[in-house]
Amino acid sequence: MNDFYEESFSGIDAGITPNIPTDDVDNDHMFLMSVARDRSGSMGSFQGVMQKSTQEFISSIKDSKSDDEILVSLTEFNDRVDSYGFQNVSDMPTSYHPCSTTALYDAIVVAQQRLYDGAGNGYMEQLNASGVRTRGALVIFSDGADNDSQKTAADARQAIQLLKKQEILVAFIAFGDEAKNIANDLGIDPQNVLQTDATASELRKIWNIMSKSAISMSKSAASGNSQDAFFAI
Repeated sequence: MNDFYEESFSGIDAGITPNIPTDDVDNDHMFLMSVARDRSGSMGSFQGVMQKSTQEFISSIKDSKSDDEILVSLTEFNDRVDSYGFQNVSDMPTSYHPCSTTALYDAIVVAQQRLYDGAGNGYMEQLNASGVRTRGALVIFSDGADNDSQKTAADARQAIQLLKKQEILVAFIAFGDEAKNIANDLGIDPQNVLQTDATASELRKIWNIMSKSAISMSKSAASGNSQDAFFAI
């Protein structure tokens, strides 16, 4: 059972679990990967393969030389937003239970603030303040339009622009044409929008691409270089 506590992010009530303490981060550089994952009812057909693909993603990172250079935070959303703190990849939740409606904009704002909020409270800011060099990315999964957020599309666009100004890469995995149009409307760079036909095999391929991209970006963090395209591997 997950020990969520309720916290308000710009008026959004979200379930939150804490980040790994900065004192427990041993490396002098880290790549922070935030994943905002749609768990609305329309994603129901992917329940089993999503769980399996997430497990394979974790195994791929753990088997790489970059395992101790990557921390992952999962933010899930339907009519509610639940956000797990940045943790070692092996501690990433794998369960997936889609239902209900889609609070996409709220999830983007919560994920943004947990990663970087501009006031020193985001985890990237905390690590930087402790002397750890960081790179970060937000990867969004969704198959359709928002229909249950307190925040607006303009709020979500503003959150994305804030991250991009900090050289935090924002990517969108679009399940179908509608989701691709939403990604474009949110201001996500075209090279960082990956459209899928929303099949089980495609989903497994995407999680494999994500693990390779995360490993590639962790190497960029180690060298101090930036990377403009998440899916360029």
